[in-house]
Amino acid sequence: MQIPRKFISTFLLSMWPCFCWAQAASSQSIHPRQDEAESFAVKWLELCDVGEHKETYALLTDVFKVNLTPNAWRKQIEDTYRPLGKLVSRKLRRIVWYENPKDAPLPGTYAAVEFDSVYDNTRSHFQFVILHSRKGEPFRVMRSESDIALKNAEDKKQPVSKPASLKCDIGPVNKIYGKTQWLVYSCDDDRTIVIVSAPENPATPFVFTFYTGEKGYQLRGQGTGRKEATSAAFNELKALSEQDITALIGQTKRHKKQ
Repeated sequence: MQIPRKFISTFLLSMWPCFCWAQAASSQSIHPRQDEAESFAVKWLELCDVGEHKETYALLTDVFKVNLTPNAWRKQIEDTYRPLGKLVSRKLRRIVWYENPKDAPLPGTYAAVEFDSVYDNTRSHFQFVILHSRKGEPFRVMRSESDIALKNAEDKKQPVSKPASLKCDIGPVNKIYGKTQWLVYSCDDDRTIVIVSAPENPATPFVFTFYTGEKGYQLRGQGTGRKEATSAAFNELKALSEQDITALIGQTKRHKKQ
């Protein structure tokens, strides 16, 4: 069964057609390139922090550069990072790995690296970098997005679970949220769920994630779909209880066994 799914970028003006959430390469065990991916992503973001648009542009994949000129990238770097002020801290949230996912623009290894950062002018800032490597070659940046969490600032200050590699391919279960269709997957930690906009959903491309923090489940959204569609779904999802989320995880597992 092939199910189109998309990673999102508020950074990228031109998006690739589709990227699968399924087929994650590794479970919660540490991936052999974990340290390499984290180090590369951190160094690349540090270059972004100080406005090094030429160096960061050189490290993008050709797919990322489609319809994105060096001057356009320079403006995006300035518009995104200059208002943040100086970096105070950056903490890895997690890395999710994928091997040769269906519908991706290129074959190879993908690492979705998530960070929680603090800058002088913002107390909590979410950053998301997708790295790509083919046949063991050095990583390059396939996609990046920044500061699109749907929780308020007070919620985002709460510590989150220890970073881990997750496999999120259990399911999917078809659900309606905000009167639009979504595909629900659970992850192999038995806690995290990923809710992906279905292909015909006007919210596409968009992904919601329920993950656990010190105060229980938190909800994060990533994407550039129609705001009215994503907001309607968000309003329903944020009302889900921990019992509701546990039930969804059970449904994805039963669906996978069929």
